[in-house]
Amino acid sequence: LPYKPSRDDLVSKALDDGEHTRSHRLEVSQLKSFKNWLNHHIAPCGMHVEDVRADLMDGTALCTLVTRLYPTPPIGRWWRKPRLDIQRMENIAIALRCLRSHGVRLENIDAKDIYDGNVKLILGM
Repeated sequence: LPYKPSRDDLVSKALDDGEHTRSHRLEVSQLKSFKNWLNHHIAPCGMHVEDVRADLMDGTALCTLVTRLYPTPPIGRWWRKPRLDIQRMENIAIALRCLRSHGVRLENIDAKDIYDGNVKLILGM
């Protein structure tokens, strides 16, 4: 006979699905808030982020943000139009290093996490 799930199994699955839906909605809401905050700060420089995961990947938005938040000392040289993956990762690393130098606590996040689009770590910045 084929396995027939019990009522308890079905209720448990429904609760798990509901929790997943709630956590997904929360993540979407947090992404939207972060995107709006980021756009507010980088818009005067002529930049705009539509998709946080994809648009932070080259590091230009992050470097622009850090430059706007902490104008002195200057962030240093970064790639304005990175073409290679190594240039994109370097931009992200420069922005993270500058944030850390200004006392921003960034635990367990590095350039690769942002480059890979790890939403949970990006939102934890």
